Amino acid sequence: MKIVIFLAFSLFMQSCIAGEDCDNPETQYEMNICSGNELTNMENKLETKVNSISRNLKEIKGEKLFIKSNEAWFKFRDLHCESVAQIYETGSIHSLIESECKIMLTKERINNIDNDYKDTLNTILNGSPSANK
Repeated sequence: MKIVIFLAFSLFMQSCIAGEDCDNPETQYEMNICSGNELTNMENKLETKVNSISRNLKEIKGEKLFIKSNEAWFKFRDLHCESVAQIYETGSIHSLIESECKIMLTKERINNIDNDYKDTLNTILNGSPSANK
C-alpha cells in the first residue's frame, strides 16, 4: 500500500513540476503534461461558453439542439484527433499530437460558437439582431 501511495505522490509531484515550466518544457513527458493541462483549460473554457449559451437558448427553445450539436462536435473532435495521431500510436509523442489537435479544434469551436451565435444572443438579450444596430 505504501508503494502505491509513493508512486501516486511521485506522479503528482512530477506533473506539478512539469506544470510550472510549461513555457519551456524540455522533455517529452513535460510536453505531454503541459499539453494535457492546456487541453483541460480549453475544455473548461468551452464548457463555460456552452453553459452560458445554453442558458440563453432556453428562451427560444434552442438549448436541446445546441447541446446535441456540441455532443456531436466532441465525438467528431475526438475521433478526428485520434485519427491524426494514429501514425504515432506506439511513440511517446502520440498523446502530445492528439492533445495539440484537440486544443486547436477546441479553440476553433469556441470562436465558432462566438461568431455563429452572436446574432441569436444579441436578439435574445437586446431584442434586436446586431445587423440592425
